Amino acid sequence: MITKYLTKVPFFRRRIAHDIKFNHFSSLGISIPVKNGFWAPIPQYDAYDSFSEIFIQDEYKDIIPDITFNRIIDMGANYGYFTIWLQSLQPKQNLNALLIEPSRNCIQALTELARDSGYSNCLQVENGCIGNPAESNMDFYERPFMASSIFRNSSEESTYKVKILDENEILRKSPPPYDLIKCDIEGSEWELLCHYPKVISQCQYLLIEWHSWHSGGRGISQIEDKLKNLNFEISNRSAEQLATGREGKVGMILAKNLLY
Repeated sequence: MITKYLTKVPFFRRRIAHDIKFNHFSSLGISIPVKNGFWAPIPQYDAYDSFSEIFIQDEYKDIIPDITFNRIIDMGANYGYFTIWLQSLQPKQNLNALLIEPSRNCIQALTELARDSGYSNCLQVENGCIGNPAESNMDFYERPFMASSIFRNSSEESTYKVKILDENEILRKSPPPYDLIKCDIEGSEWELLCHYPKVISQCQYLLIEWHSWHSGGRGISQIEDKLKNLNFEISNRSAEQLATGREGKVGMILAKNLLY
């Protein structure tokens, strides 16, 4: 009764809505239907941004290869929308997907997703990151609409440590071969190319969202040269775009393993 009364008062209604929006959004249990009977949960308010990019703007539609996917690795899985989108495109073929994500907020949502009856037989979730395996962990910064990043935006942001996965951990968790490795890891794509050759060599396609500020220091041309050295051929690419929230450029490239 008191809740019903409070919601009639504009001040309290705004305060309650604000608290739910930023502190208890997952309790609303919101899901949006996508294709072929699949649903995408919206566990946090900022998840709408990622949902829009993948399901409404169709940012991956024109770049993925025209093949049937069986086993994939989703590095930088965020809320799992890329994997859900890919599964919704081939409803009769269950994906076997390993979702790797460092964000504390996203990993909670991914764990719940993996328990969902629609995905429980095809998803594995690993809380970790891609980096130099000679180090045990990396510092990450949690922020809205970006999940998490290794780059600090302001001195007020707090940091937390995330375990760096090595090749053998990934190979044990999800045995190869892989049809696709999707990599959207906010600038750590250079570490993937340098430190995970056994994983990369056993995938047919590698889909990378590149960032001009990656740690190799020489932008997209350096990534392309490295891919060629690893026996990959660029088969598709998106247009370069200015990054949001920092200086630099971003884009996507699809590379095919010539030895696969």
